[in-house]
Amino acid sequence: MPQGSMFAVRGQVLHSRGAALQQWRDRVAFLASDAMPPGWPTDDVYACELTFAIRRPQSHYRKAGAIKPDAPGMCSKRPDIDKLCRAVLDALTVGGVWSDDARVARLTATKLYGAIPRMTCTLQTL
Repeated sequence: MPQGSMFAVRGQVLHSRGAALQQWRDRVAFLASDAMPPGWPTDDVYACELTFAIRRPQSHYRKAGAIKPDAPGMCSKRPDIDKLCRAVLDALTVGGVWSDDARVARLTATKLYGAIPRMTCTLQTL
């Protein structure tokens, strides 16, 4: 779920995706906090590797269901990779993985096509 820019309505700051974004971020935060080993340092410097699998459009498939040979493997369509990363990094802050996502010194992100939409995250202290 991408996290777009914030905007204000009647003095209240909102994200462009509202409730759907909040649900997704809550899920990422919960899973991340559950996966953290005891004693994980929250004030260290981190490297974060993110991989986003985006569902292939129907135009990438043949009538029989096989992927066309000329279908791309990497996704160069929306959602923007930086907005996907922003949502994950903010969710990891809420999940207590680190004190602030500014502590990420190295970020690697990949956006590709997959049969099932998913996100994987690998963290390392530097």
